[in-house]
Amino acid sequence: MRGSAITLGKKCVNEKGSVMKALKKLALSLVLCIVLVSALALPTLASNHSDTALPTSFIGYTTKATTSVRSKNNTTPVYMNNKSGMTLRVYANGGSKPSSINYLTTTKTTVGGVAHVKPGQYRIHTWIREYGYITAWLNISVATSGVSGNCNGYWSPDSIGTYPSAN
Repeated sequence: MRGSAITLGKKCVNEKGSVMKALKKLALSLVLCIVLVSALALPTLASNHSDTALPTSFIGYTTKATTSVRSKNNTTPVYMNNKSGMTLRVYANGGSKPSSINYLTTTKTTVGGVAHVKPGQYRIHTWIREYGYITAWLNISVATSGVSGNCNGYWSPDSIGTYPSAN
């Protein structure tokens, strides 16, 4: 039936041509699905969400602790698990740490200016990647004047999971 045609209503459809078009559409659809799934999965796969211990320094309202600088791989919030037993004032910063840091040092990348992190697991929303930084670090002090103690807990520059927001 080479080159034969089938009449459907008033339209004449070439069997070979319509099958080829259908196969091309199917192949294109499959390729687009694979690309879409890969693109959506990339931020999760590239995430730097492993926990690092917070410094166990003594902190107060004007006495701070800073974390090491870590790679920030995506635009997800910073994760923090505060086990200090007190509410912490946290600046999530982008870039390298300056040589001189006080308890208010910030790169202005924390959404809302500062995060007050109660004991527990929280997300800290930032503009670190959006501002072009590829590394993150935290500047931590106590949120309430007259309160002090040892900093304790964990953090990661990227996050997975659905924890409440601290800011």
